[in-house]
Amino acid sequence: MDDEKDKFDQEIRDVISQEKRRGKTPSDPARKREEMRLARDLHRAMKARNERGFSEALRKGGIHEDSLEWKNAWRAYRAYWGQS
Repeated sequence: MDDEKDKFDQEIRDVISQEKRRGKTPSDPARKREEMRLARDLHRAMKARNERGFSEALRKGGIHEDSLEWKNAWRAYRAYWGQS
């Protein structure tokens, strides 16, 4: 009886532990550094009004020219510089 109770208690603790971790992703420092580098490159190109550099930074970030992300990035670039 106690053995079954202990097993049940452990299962409950496991479920609670899993629920606490749900939605949390492991930290990936290398990925975060790469994302920060990409953001710096995009920002630098945008501030310099360098369209080629902006396109290259988007490509390095894995954003393809025919994607919605590409169109949105260019929309933001043009909005920043007041272009249509």
